[in-house]
Amino acid sequence: MFTRTDLEGYFLTHKQEAVVWLAAGLLAMALGLSFQLWRNRSASRGVVIALLFTGMLEAAGGFWAYSQADSLRISNVYAYEMNPSQLRIQEWPRIGRERQQLVILRWSALGILGAALAMLAFGHRARANSRRDMLLVLSLQLVLIATAAYLSERKAAAYMQGLEQFFSR
Repeated sequence: MFTRTDLEGYFLTHKQEAVVWLAAGLLAMALGLSFQLWRNRSASRGVVIALLFTGMLEAAGGFWAYSQADSLRISNVYAYEMNPSQLRIQEWPRIGRERQQLVILRWSALGILGAALAMLAFGHRARANSRRDMLLVLSLQLVLIATAAYLSERKAAAYMQGLEQFFSR
């Protein structure tokens, strides 16, 4: 049985995950900047680029999800109690699009990860240190992003299943 607590719990965990991603992105950017400032070597330049790029993506995604979580929770709790048809009309398609975007994000990250690993395995050895370091850091970040997208998509699938139960009663 899908309850109001389940509905609120989904958005509260969504908000907590957003804080984790915001913090992870800011940490990655801080590490990248610290490498640039204190380890100014050509070998660390690739690490700096990878950390800044993925850190900005993680922080932006975390901030966006955090800023949306409360308003979505409030409007959906209201719809749950006062206007259940609004859940079917607005929330059902929104969560379907979100799941689709998470699947695209996961497979994009895995595709880029595959390309990075192929470049590591078959790349030229000229300027190898900088490129290798960048690809290793990028690969690690992409594994984290793909894992988070998978877990979030599974959580969204369970939420959709709860909505289906709510609609069928």
